[in-house]
Amino acid sequence: MNINIITGNIGSGKSSYLMEKIKTIKNVDGIITICPKRDKNYYFYFIKTKKILPACYFDNKMIFNRESFFHANNYLQNIKKENIVIDEISKLELQNKGFSSSLNMILNENKTKNLYLSLRYELLEQLILKFNLNKYHLTIYNLNRQ
Repeated sequence: MNINIITGNIGSGKSSYLMEKIKTIKNVDGIITICPKRDKNYYFYFIKTKKILPACYFDNKMIFNRESFFHANNYLQNIKKENIVIDEISKLELQNKGFSSSLNMILNENKTKNLYLSLRYELLEQLILKFNLNKYHLTIYNLNRQ
C-alpha cells in the first residue's frame, strides 16, 4: 500500500490540496474535512456521495459530533476503492478516537492501493509511530515548504 501524507500547519491548505487532488484521481472515495470561511464549524464532506455532515464546532473548545463520527467511520470502513482519502488525522486518533478505528482497519486489511492522509506537521512523527506507517511506501507532501 502507498500512503501519501499531506502535512502542514493549521491553515496551510491541506484540505484544499486534497479537494483539488481528488479531481485528478480515478476510483477515489473518502472524507475531507471542510471549514467554510467565516464559519467556526467543521464539516465532513463525503467524496462519492457529496453528502455533508457537521463534524465539530468551536465554543471555547472543540465540540465533536459523535453521531457524525460514527457515520463517517462506518462510511470509511465500507469503501472499496483503489484510492481512499482521510482528512484529517489528528490528536483524536492518538487517543484512539476520531478515525482511529477506520484507519487501523484500512491499514490492517490492506483495503486500498493508495491511502491519502492529511495531518498537522506537529503530529507527523507521533502518528507515523502510532500507526506504524513506516512499514508502507510513504510519501510526504509538506505544504509548509511551498
